[in-house]
Amino acid sequence: MSQVYHAHSQHVEEADDSPTPVIDSFFSQGGNASLSTMTNFTLSEFESIWAIVESAMVTTWTMGRGRKSMTSPKDAFFMAMSVLKHCNAWDKHALDYKMKAPTFEKMIHRVFDTVEPILYEHFVKPISMTR
Repeated sequence: MSQVYHAHSQHVEEADDSPTPVIDSFFSQGGNASLSTMTNFTLSEFESIWAIVESAMVTTWTMGRGRKSMTSPKDAFFMAMSVLKHCNAWDKHALDYKMKAPTFEKMIHRVFDTVEPILYEHFVKPISMTR
């Protein structure tokens, strides 16, 4: 009995220690194909984009008073990327991530408010009418 308990506790500890449990659960289910299905990005592509917005997301996620989100900034960004790819109702997306729809919607809007100016500045280049 103690060996079964020990094996189970090791499994629970490993699962709880992950800084990004949402991404890890999708990756463990199907690797890059699973991540690509959810966001249209492989893990390395997602990591490249995450590196651009990481400092702003971590700052936004950890500043302020009051209750902190149980979702990591990286997982929230992953969820936001999946919302952009799959045009569904908030209820459907919230169910995918085991959250309530109003909470999920507020979190995703917070992510977009944080990353939109950074990604726009980094990826959108204005064209000039002169050569």
